Amino acid sequence: MNSTNHLYGTACLDMNAGSSILCSNSSFASCSDSTTSYQHFSVATNINEITGKATFLYCTVKDIEGAFRGAINQQTTSTASATLDISWCSFQSCVVNSGGWYGVVRQSGSNSNKFLMKNSVIKNTYVEHGGGVCLDTSSSQTISQCVFSDCSGFQHSAAIFSYKWDASKTGSLFSNILFQNCAQLKAPTPYGGGAILFHWSTSINLEYLQFRNCSSAANCGTDILIDNAASGGTRRMYQLESTSTGKHVYYSSVSPLPSPQQLPSPSTSFSLVSISGKATDQWTVELTMKVSTAITGKLLALADNSASDRTEPSGYAPNIARFLPFVFSGSSEGTSSVPIGEDSYVQLHLDQYLVTTAALTSHLVTIPDGMCLPAIPTLMSASCALDQNEQNAMITLQQRSASIGVHTVVLNTSPAITFEVEITTDMNGVSEPTPVSIAGVGKKLNPDTTYEIKSVKRKSDGLIVLFHPASIKFTVPKRSCLTTLSHTPSYSNMDKIMTLSLSGYNLAETHTISFSANGSSDATFVGSVVFGSDGKGTMSGILFDADSSKIKLHYNTRYDVIGVTKNGFEVDFEPGLGLTTMKEPMRLMGVGDAVDKNDKNSTTISLTGHAALEGSYELDLENSEDSTEKVTIDASFTATDAGEAQATLYPTRQLKYGATYKVTGLRGTMSSPPTIHVETGLSITIDSEPSRLTFMGTASPQNKQKEVSMALTGIKMTNGPFRIVLNGSKTITASFAADGVTGSSTAILFSTTASEVEVEYDQTYTVVGVTDKDDNEVFFHSGLSFTTPSEQTRLVSFSIVEYDSLKKNVLVTMDGRQLDISSKYEVDLSRASSCEFTVLMEWNASSLRWEGWASLYPTIGADLVFGENYSIVEFRKQSISTPLLFEPNSIEIIPEPSRLISIDVHLNDILSATTLTLNSSQLVSGTVYQLTFSETPYSSSNTAMNSEVQIDVTATDTGLMTIELCLYPSSIAVLKYCHSYSVVSMATKAKSIPILIEKTDCVFDTPIEPTRIESGSATLNSRRDTATIVVTGRELKVGTYSIVIESGEKSFSTTVTTTTKGELSFTAPTESSSDPSKVLFGLVYSFKTVKLNGTDVFVNLNASVEIPVPPKISGISVVPNTIRTGLWIRVAGSDLPVGETFILTVVSGDSIFSFPITFPTSTTGSSEIQRMGWTDSLHFSTTYTLTSFTKLGDENDQIVNLSILTFDTPAKPVNLILYSESKSTDTSAFCGEITQPCSSMDDAWRVVMGIGFTRVAVEIVDASSVSSPMRVHGGMIVSVKNGGMKEPSLNVGDFTPTAAQPGLITVIDSTLELKDVDVVLSSTNPLSVFIHSTSSTVVMKEGSFTSKSEGSTLEGGLCEWETGVIQLIDTETIVKSTVFSHLHQGAVNMKSGNFTLHSSSFESNTPHSSSFPSVRRNIRCSEGGEIEIGSLSAGDGTKDHPSAWISHENCLLSGDDVNITSPFFIPSLNTSSSKATFDKKSSTHTFDLIGSTFIPCGLFLEVFEYSKQNDKNGEYTRELTESSTLSFTETAITLSIPQKEITAHVTVDSEWHVRLIFGDGSRTESFRVKMSGLEERKALTKQAMKWVIPVICASVALLLFFLILIVLLRRRSQKKKKENSLLNKKEELDALPPEKIEDFDNLAFPPSSIVSLTDTNGAFGVNHADTSETKLIDPPLLGGGQFEMNVEGVRADVGVNIVKIDRRDTLYNRLHMNGKTLIDKKTLAQALARSLTRLNEMNTEVTLLGRLSTHFVLFGPNNEIHLDLKEARDVNEIDVVNGQRMVPATVALNRERIEEEEDNTQKLTQPTTQPSQQGEGFELLRWRAPEAAAKTCEPTPTIDYAKAAVFSLGLILFEIETETMPFGDMDAMNAFRQLKSGILPRMDVVQDGNLRELIVSCLNLDPTQRPNLDGIEKQLESTEFSAHSDQIGGIIF
Repeated sequence: MNSTNHLYGTACLDMNAGSSILCSNSSFASCSDSTTSYQHFSVATNINEITGKATFLYCTVKDIEGAFRGAINQQTTSTASATLDISWCSFQSCVVNSGGWYGVVRQSGSNSNKFLMKNSVIKNTYVEHGGGVCLDTSSSQTISQCVFSDCSGFQHSAAIFSYKWDASKTGSLFSNILFQNCAQLKAPTPYGGGAILFHWSTSINLEYLQFRNCSSAANCGTDILIDNAASGGTRRMYQLESTSTGKHVYYSSVSPLPSPQQLPSPSTSFSLVSISGKATDQWTVELTMKVSTAITGKLLALADNSASDRTEPSGYAPNIARFLPFVFSGSSEGTSSVPIGEDSYVQLHLDQYLVTTAALTSHLVTIPDGMCLPAIPTLMSASCALDQNEQNAMITLQQRSASIGVHTVVLNTSPAITFEVEITTDMNGVSEPTPVSIAGVGKKLNPDTTYEIKSVKRKSDGLIVLFHPASIKFTVPKRSCLTTLSHTPSYSNMDKIMTLSLSGYNLAETHTISFSANGSSDATFVGSVVFGSDGKGTMSGILFDADSSKIKLHYNTRYDVIGVTKNGFEVDFEPGLGLTTMKEPMRLMGVGDAVDKNDKNSTTISLTGHAALEGSYELDLENSEDSTEKVTIDASFTATDAGEAQATLYPTRQLKYGATYKVTGLRGTMSSPPTIHVETGLSITIDSEPSRLTFMGTASPQNKQKEVSMALTGIKMTNGPFRIVLNGSKTITASFAADGVTGSSTAILFSTTASEVEVEYDQTYTVVGVTDKDDNEVFFHSGLSFTTPSEQTRLVSFSIVEYDSLKKNVLVTMDGRQLDISSKYEVDLSRASSCEFTVLMEWNASSLRWEGWASLYPTIGADLVFGENYSIVEFRKQSISTPLLFEPNSIEIIPEPSRLISIDVHLNDILSATTLTLNSSQLVSGTVYQLTFSETPYSSSNTAMNSEVQIDVTATDTGLMTIELCLYPSSIAVLKYCHSYSVVSMATKAKSIPILIEKTDCVFDTPIEPTRIESGSATLNSRRDTATIVVTGRELKVGTYSIVIESGEKSFSTTVTTTTKGELSFTAPTESSSDPSKVLFGLVYSFKTVKLNGTDVFVNLNASVEIPVPPKISGISVVPNTIRTGLWIRVAGSDLPVGETFILTVVSGDSIFSFPITFPTSTTGSSEIQRMGWTDSLHFSTTYTLTSFTKLGDENDQIVNLSILTFDTPAKPVNLILYSESKSTDTSAFCGEITQPCSSMDDAWRVVMGIGFTRVAVEIVDASSVSSPMRVHGGMIVSVKNGGMKEPSLNVGDFTPTAAQPGLITVIDSTLELKDVDVVLSSTNPLSVFIHSTSSTVVMKEGSFTSKSEGSTLEGGLCEWETGVIQLIDTETIVKSTVFSHLHQGAVNMKSGNFTLHSSSFESNTPHSSSFPSVRRNIRCSEGGEIEIGSLSAGDGTKDHPSAWISHENCLLSGDDVNITSPFFIPSLNTSSSKATFDKKSSTHTFDLIGSTFIPCGLFLEVFEYSKQNDKNGEYTRELTESSTLSFTETAITLSIPQKEITAHVTVDSEWHVRLIFGDGSRTESFRVKMSGLEERKALTKQAMKWVIPVICASVALLLFFLILIVLLRRRSQKKKKENSLLNKKEELDALPPEKIEDFDNLAFPPSSIVSLTDTNGAFGVNHADTSETKLIDPPLLGGGQFEMNVEGVRADVGVNIVKIDRRDTLYNRLHMNGKTLIDKKTLAQALARSLTRLNEMNTEVTLLGRLSTHFVLFGPNNEIHLDLKEARDVNEIDVVNGQRMVPATVALNRERIEEEEDNTQKLTQPTTQPSQQGEGFELLRWRAPEAAAKTCEPTPTIDYAKAAVFSLGLILFEIETETMPFGDMDAMNAFRQLKSGILPRMDVVQDGNLRELIVSCLNLDPTQRPNLDGIEKQLESTEFSAHSDQIGGIIF
């Protein structure tokens, strides 16, 4: 390579010859070499024998490894003079395993070479021998402004290895170099310096070097090693700085040795403060560096992003370090201009470059950690797509380090095209797609065109956006267009369907094509086409279908394309696309069913045709199963296209029965028959051949003349049996053989069942109808008939009529037919058990029935026998042997029935039961029968009602049954004393079969009940010396009773008289009395004898009475619990009452104590006393004596036989240790009873409540839960600590605080210590108080407090709250190493007392305020407490926000950690601005404050004069509270203050500054705000007046005078003319008939209320009641001032009416701005709906309907509604309204009002931005219907303005109801985009469901789906609006 070579890109280069080389912007990576050959010396670039200059510029070398070669190796001959120039390069991660002196960068050879290295970095390298830079020559060596970092070597190595350097050569200098972490690794050889090794160097020239943390293994030359230096040279080392340890500069083998070298002291250092930057044009960045002191010169800053893990895009510079020069000129700020582009050294991601070092001649710079270059917005690309309707190009820009806001984009066109784009993200930002018109009036861009962006600037501040790459372009795509439509369409399916072929470009996906027919302007056919990627597609339309609703096209019709849409949006198409359809063909459409005629001998087929088939035809048919059978039959059609065809079936068979024939054609019989289409699939089916009856033979009698039979013949008589209908409505049945030809029929003449008789005797019958088994008609030949024979004598029946009630007799009857009544007949009967016998019957003259009774019971001598079957053997006339006919009949006599015959009765001796004996017949032995007796009292004293008794009895084989029934006792008694019983019924129990009863013999009575003794019971009196015995029994009567009771040999007798019936008792002395006649305790006495008035009384065998035994106490025992907080007291005895509770009283001296005892068993009771040591409880070490034992609730019931029983209480314990649930076997670990361990922490907790000790220790050994409160008082010392758990936890459950127990632990005048205890509060009770302390000491160490609660709503205020987990009142509190976190109710709340905190933290103790989420509740102090903060370990007070969030009132704070600006909160004010608004009377200042931590707790706004910062007369303060501001959040405050309030303290003409005051008077940084708007206006006016020349003023005044005079004269003339015109109009209206004049009182607006408003020079059209004319009012006739206008109008009822309108009084202003009142919202909404309806009726083309907003709804002097018509017209457009041409409007919009309200809107929606600059009308898009705002292509689609008004009205209804603008939180354009995308405002804020549904329907994107305008008023009647915040009042109609 002999010429200069320029390399660019990425490569590994090996060159051995050449004159020079330039390598720039190249990257060498991952090159390696395994050879040990000396022939090639570099892995990345080997440039041997380059005789000229080798230049490396902006190159990067990474990950290089070689045996002898590094990154760059240049070796020349000894005579060469080559130059190696390295600038702006980076060498990283390079390894050279050399055996000689080599390096990452190496130059060797001629001493005439030059080495230059500037602005480069060598990092993370290792060289075994040599250095990062190895210079093996005494050539000129210059290294400056470089960095060597993490460079290491084995030996003879350093970051720079210089061999035989002669620094005296021109330019030889090492300067401005940073060495950090450079090391020589091998020891003890001295051959190696940490940073620089000079070997055999003659002269050394060093200045401004920095050594940081460099080292040498031999601890010598940690920075510089000078070895074997030649004598005679100079060694200049100036301004070196080192942080290394050891010998900074070391001399080895230097002869002669110089004097000891000292490092010179560095000059005064300064620090780097900041780096900022901005773009000066699209390709250049100007960086500004600010240092701590003013300097002069060039400062080089190293910007390094090599450590960044962010990858640069392809084609951009790699991640390397860069040196940036900053020029200072005697100030503290220096600048550096940095180009941005492909050929520059800084490209993207400026914010990723970390500034690591900077150097200036004679200065060293200190750089803060983490200092980065600023982020500069850079435009990377632009893209373009079309919107859905292809009216706009949607431009999207992508930035890196994006700038937020609206940007102005300028295109490189002539003239320049501009548009605006908004960037919303702060990093790699992609803008929202911005529409730029490509069609219509506002067209800016052309489709299919490429544009280059010239510049991009932020609109708000003019910020320039960088370009990278330098040229950024985008292309506007072509619009879709339909270009071709096939004019020769294809027809299919017999010309029923037409298919079209279409094509165009950009037509992929589905499009909708609209056609008009025969030049009509309306679409008559709409179809969809799916276009492929080639832009081609097809569509089909149905020309003919039997279902007319499916027909889309018509024959012989011209169709033209009138529209193409995609997704509802229009697409272009070539004009003239269309075609004409074919003439409609004739066709046979259908055939009907074959209808049989002439007894199915022929058939008729109905035909349906189309397209004029009138005439004669031939119908071709083909058998579907036999294609050889083809038939042609005649057919004909009428003029109505209805036709028919006929064919014979029988006997001539033109068509076959049962066959199906396909229609194959229809041919005309005329000379030139037309082509006729036959619908496919037409066919007819002939019914199968029918059955036929052809012959019937003579009737032949059968079966004793009961039947007749006839022979039959037929055809296909196979579906039998057949039903033959005869004359006289008779029917018989016939059957045929399988061949369907021969058959027979039998007819019944006689039957005992009349319904079975089919025909009558001696009759002739004719066939009138035949059907088969399926009721199908069967044909028959006429004349078929038969005749029946005459009837003979016959006995018909023999039957039983009935039995009598007791089944003793039976009634028998016989019936006959054709009997001779004068004759007698005989009947022979027979029965199975005997021979035949004869019965003679005589019929009386009037009947054919014989009837007679026959006896059955008693069986002896009975006529008939039970159970026998009697049948007829023969029937004949008496004395005539010839038998007659009879029907086989028989009768069966029932078996003999079961029968109860009689009942006998017998009573036992004690009258307690009666025995019944039942006599029966025919009962089944072993069967259970149920008898029912009627029960009737017969004694006069017994008035019981009649009832029934049921008993069961089992039958025996003898027929006699015996049963005993109890009368006593009543519990088992079946019968009652003194009653009559008779058997009502008897039946089997299983099946309820009744039994016959002989009533008179089945009756009996029961006796009267006697007196009877049953038992007795005894009770003792309270003294137990008398027993009262109560006797119980039955029928105890009044009288004297003698009673004897006995128990073994012991007996007792007494006599007692009773006067009360049913009562009997007596008393008996007990063994406790002195009476010798007594009863003994515990004995059971039976009643031996009892007499009443000397008569024995029945006594039950078990009648007895037991004498009770009184209870006794035998002993008392006491067991103390383990912790001696209480006792278990046990009482033992005998006969103690189970379940009863007694009160025991014990005494000791004057001390008396009572306690309850309950006896769970009859021998032992126990009571637990957990109150030892209290004043009202037992005392320690005391003997108590039992004195009384009384039943609870009955003081008289006492146990009197008490022994002297005593017990002793234990001694008082010194200390107490409790465990929650011990796993130890130590008995001291138990609580309560000695056998019962504590089951939970609550148990141990409750024990503390019951003790009276001085000190208690509670140790937690398991994760525990506690909800029982603990009360620590009376000087107690309670310690709760962790018992060795690794993760201790104390879960606090729910508890209910009381006045006496306000916290879970209540401490009063005591001491509480918590150590290593983690407390977790309940999630269901987040406001729990864990500790409530009063006048006590609380110590908390090494623990934590937290809550499971996810947070709650704010309880209390932001600044003051009464809640807190720890509540302290006058308490000494010490907290060490404790964490308080997630305590939403607050951590600590203290009143007075002292609180000391060490090494603790407060984290996330937030009350969850939605408006102020940063607020914390850590500590609140009040009433003079003292807080000492020793230290905070983490959390609040230690993070970015310096405040510890400590609220204090009159408290003293001390300690280092509270010496901050404010202990509670510290706000930061970043920016501030103000804006003045004014009217004629006053002005107001609105301040916008932006910052952080704005909390309304003692926060004040201060406005002061900048020149009087410390002068109170120049200050104004205002406390900031939520109620005093327009908006208040943590980061932004908007506040409006009347100017006069501020200027009372601050001079108007001064420079105003604002800041915030907080805490104890601390202030934030201040910001300047502009002067009042009023004063600014005055200043501008004053300045302007200086330039007004008096002469000019006089001239203008004179000119104005003459102009005003001319105008006044002209106005006077025009006003007179107009008044005459209006008066004429009134006369015309008065002359109209009443039916032509509308009811103006019911109008939505008066006739003069529809006005058109512009400014004072515009034209105003007034719509009169008669809408056929629109008058114009000339402007000079109008009066009014700046904001008011007079409009003359005509009302038919009042004549001339003057309307005066304030143009500011819009519905928009009333709702959002000046707060004027309105009537109720519903009335307003209905009035607006009526107004719009009437306006639409007047003219449907009024464009206001499409551009309606609250800006165009005005109010008149009486609050009537006025609609601003002129606002809706475009500039210079001529409208035609009701046939009258309107003159051009001079002003399209009420610009002043719209802009004013837009400006006010910006205040509402964007309080921190400048007023809207969108231009007039932009704000109106907020209410615009999408179709009314769209810019459409030609031809323009028709807009339904009424439907557009419905859309706008829906938004206005939402606005009236919610008093907020739709999407008020965004600008109008984005609001319109939301609506256009189908996104609605939040509808949940509309409370009424009907109103919400109406608004949603109005906002439907499809206009056709919106409600009609004229129906909305009625729909509003069913809605409800919310009340206005003020009383709205005032629209009058």
